[in-house]
Amino acid sequence: MRSYGRVLPNAWRIILPIWGVTLFVLIFSNEVVLNLFLLALSAGVAALFYIPKRLPFEKSENLLIAPVDGVVEAVETDEDGTKRLRFKKGLFDSSIVWAPLSGSLKKSDARHGLFLSLRDQKSRHLNEHVNIDYKWYDMDITMRLQCGLYALSLMRFCHIGDVEVGDIQAHLTDGYVELLIPSEVKIEVSPGEQVMGGYSVIARRLS
Repeated sequence: MRSYGRVLPNAWRIILPIWGVTLFVLIFSNEVVLNLFLLALSAGVAALFYIPKRLPFEKSENLLIAPVDGVVEAVETDEDGTKRLRFKKGLFDSSIVWAPLSGSLKKSDARHGLFLSLRDQKSRHLNEHVNIDYKWYDMDITMRLQCGLYALSLMRFCHIGDVEVGDIQAHLTDGYVELLIPSEVKIEVSPGEQVMGGYSVIARRLS
């Protein structure tokens, strides 16, 4: 799905009622503070679902691109050598989740759950999340989306089959995105680094 420069189609069911209430209040209310608050709320909700145009900083099928706007929270290596990159998305960052690679999407599993604070250790097991499995060359890449306390929902737009870097995969208001990457891929970001989804290079396949 590539629909730059507009809001997500599924978002209108959330945006239109808020706009309708705002319009109604503006017509009949003289409360300046209330009117300004509703105008700001209407603009903010629309911005949450806006799809910015993003093109990778460097174009190559050997690259992994950041899937979401935010900060690199952790770069870890599991006992089996799998590298784990975790990106924390801020509330005011774009809520769009992009495909980090060009390859094929093999499976997408969603689990409905709670919306606990990510600081709560139980959130990893109880919060709503989605696992998306990709095939990249001969390697398996998994992207895990974890909802946070302020997540409105977790909309998915990913489908089984071929995928291109920058394809819209989901909408995540609050939470983090985690990538599980094979050991032979070189990581090119560090904890604390700010990244832009669909633009920043985060890893490179070693030929």
